[in-house]
Amino acid sequence: MPRTLRLQDARLADNITECEACGDYEFERTEFANRYNGDWVCENCYNSLCEENNDYDGDDWSSDNDDDRHGINSYSYKPSPRFYTIVDGNIHVSREHINKDVPVFGIELEVENVGQNYLNDAVSFINNNTAPLVYLKEDCSINHGFEIVSHPMSLDYFKHITIYKEMLDYLRNNGYHAWKTSTCGLHIHISKVSFVDAKHQMKFLYFMFKNKAELIRFAGRNSSYAKYDYDAFVNNQDSIWGPNKPNLIEIVKGIQKNGNYVPHPYERNLAVNRMGEHTHELRIFRPSLRFDTVLAYMEFVECLFMYTKQVTSNEILKHDGLKFDALIRFAMSQGDRYSTFISRVIKRKVLEQKESK
Repeated sequence: MPRTLRLQDARLADNITECEACGDYEFERTEFANRYNGDWVCENCYNSLCEENNDYDGDDWSSDNDDDRHGINSYSYKPSPRFYTIVDGNIHVSREHINKDVPVFGIELEVENVGQNYLNDAVSFINNNTAPLVYLKEDCSINHGFEIVSHPMSLDYFKHITIYKEMLDYLRNNGYHAWKTSTCGLHIHISKVSFVDAKHQMKFLYFMFKNKAELIRFAGRNSSYAKYDYDAFVNNQDSIWGPNKPNLIEIVKGIQKNGNYVPHPYERNLAVNRMGEHTHELRIFRPSLRFDTVLAYMEFVECLFMYTKQVTSNEILKHDGLKFDALIRFAMSQGDRYSTFISRVIKRKVLEQKESK
């Protein structure tokens, strides 16, 4: 496995077009560029320059040596997806999203080892027990840990298996933290193809930006990396609108009277990043190594998907159909399917006391 060094200084490549070392690598806006001697360079050039100049940072290098990083993929690693679902009561794994009516979810969870131990024991445990459902990646925001990325899976599959819970239990019992860190996050992706149409998607997204106080209390996080910026959501600050900014009914329907769709935002660090080709990425969640907390997050996302699939524009406009309490009433009508989500809402008093804005 090629040696990968800790990124000492990195930032999102919003305004960087190409690697200043090789001139060949063109950055995507969602990637990180690495700083080396004043130049913004790609990961390959950064590693090559460090290797060539023996430019290691003593303690950082000794705690991130080859043995410690073995089994952790680079930040850019992205394998072909496997889809994990339950079909007729049996686990089903495929290379394609077979039943697109059933949404699938991917979890990105960052964890930190708060002790001085090497990472290889946890890496070996995960790769031996939880792979291939998950794989591990480096992330420059993490001081001494890794990002755990799952392949897409249905909520039924996530509830049915035990390996994800066993992984979280292992990490929690072996010096890893997520909730009490400033460097970690938890993101949940939901498949775009499962949405019925633009109207369904916009109702789902609108809910996320109009229930800020309740979502902060439920998810335990209010971050500049997951901003509830309604103006950015509809590009209200974009001069292309002129006097024709979308109104509520157009947002709810996902289309304007003139036939134009409400455009995609220009910023990824919103409560929902919808810039991905295949998924919407919900970024609001405080990371946790407790399975019930992650399950509550997953149930919330599917519950919101199912609710916004059936709620009508009339219910939204005349009866506040996209308020948090309306979602809870729907969740309670679904038997015990969303019981962990409901329990967390009650435990955190989401509807009793609102977080100040």
